[in-house]
Amino acid sequence: MCRSNLAVFIVILKLMHDHMQGSNRNSADAMVINSSTFSQLPSNVVSNITYGLSTSGWTGVSSSLTCALKLMGNCPLSRGFLYQPVSEQCTLVQWLYQGSGGTPVPAGTVHAHSTEVFLNVQLNGFCNTGFEAVEYGRAGQFSCLVEIPSVMNYQNATAECNKLDGYLASVKTVDKFEVVKAIANNADMWVGLDDIVDEGNFVWQEDGSLATSAQITAVFGAYAPSPSYGVQDCAKYWDYSKTLDDDFCYHLAKGLCETQPLYAAC
Repeated sequence: MCRSNLAVFIVILKLMHDHMQGSNRNSADAMVINSSTFSQLPSNVVSNITYGLSTSGWTGVSSSLTCALKLMGNCPLSRGFLYQPVSEQCTLVQWLYQGSGGTPVPAGTVHAHSTEVFLNVQLNGFCNTGFEAVEYGRAGQFSCLVEIPSVMNYQNATAECNKLDGYLASVKTVDKFEVVKAIANNADMWVGLDDIVDEGNFVWQEDGSLATSAQITAVFGAYAPSPSYGVQDCAKYWDYSKTLDDDFCYHLAKGLCETQPLYAAC
């Protein structure tokens, strides 16, 4: 299983980890608890992200360090935590809201001036064995990905991902597209989008949702699916155009598998 192209994405995480290892509290914006490093997000970033919360949390928590200790004792696979010094409220962040699972909390309800947000720097514990945690886009956003290095048709690539309890990767945003482009490394690569069942209605393998016109525009560009070129039902990263493109499903390409992150119930 080839990981060479994914490795570059986790270098920055290792650098952050190596820099911050040390005592329980290294600085005002980082701490290490039981070998897990938590990094505080800048206030300008806090105002622009959305959270999924796993529990209502605890009150009467005297510090962010105490909040981190509660997190590690009760739910070590939480993504991080919110700490509000004035109210002494500690709330676990089960995940940064990425479109599935949990109850989204609009960013506007979490005020940057009164809330500290810490995220776990070590991400590979959140992915199934064989998958790499790859960060992209907004602060804290990541996916669990692994490349299929052998070329194969769309159906076989899908089957290979299913064997790993995954699916061909979703590419719903420009940020995610840039990840696929870099991993593809000048080769064509299948992604999890097709209109095999209903011609003209492209569906994401991840969740069965229809691709929106905004998503199509963002990642296909000038090569948006068109019936003019025959029944091309399966989507891939096309290195020639440097965009996504619909293609005949029997063509051969590498594949990119994705799976949902692991989160413990709290």
